[in-house]
Amino acid sequence: MSGVPSSIPGAGGRYSLSIGVSSSCQWTARTDVNWADVAPGSGQGNAAPTLQVNRNEAFFTRQFTVYINGQTFLTTQGSTNCTYNVEPTTLEESHEGGIARITVATAEGCGWSVSASEAWVRVLTPTGTGNATVLLDLSPNPSDVRHAFVTVAGRRVDITQRRRG
Repeated sequence: MSGVPSSIPGAGGRYSLSIGVSSSCQWTARTDVNWADVAPGSGQGNAAPTLQVNRNEAFFTRQFTVYINGQTFLTTQGSTNCTYNVEPTTLEESHEGGIARITVATAEGCGWSVSASEAWVRVLTPTGTGNATVLLDLSPNPSDVRHAFVTVAGRRVDITQRRRG
């Protein structure tokens, strides 16, 4: 048995499975949910049934199990309905550096990540779910004005750090 994905995007889709048994052996395949199905659900000998998974309209990831001849395969499906609000979208910070804060607003269960474009911006909150405050540690600026950006939940936040003196 092969081809059962361990994770599926929120959009769902069709996945070809591979069942390898002798020509005289019967097999069955099914899921434990009504939003994912294996077709055909039974047969004899080698086969390539299709796993069909519907779009996940919920805010949460969800899991289901595929059963093929007594073997179990756990699969997780992501969400398609997460929207994110990130504030502020620009930061102007002192040359002294320190902690900067960005607010992420989204539904409970919606995951997000943060990355920085420059090494002088250290992300203290690299991932999370739901509403949260992202913390950034900015190094002191030893010279001229400098610019960077962070990407928070797919949204760009521009950072300007004033020059020393």
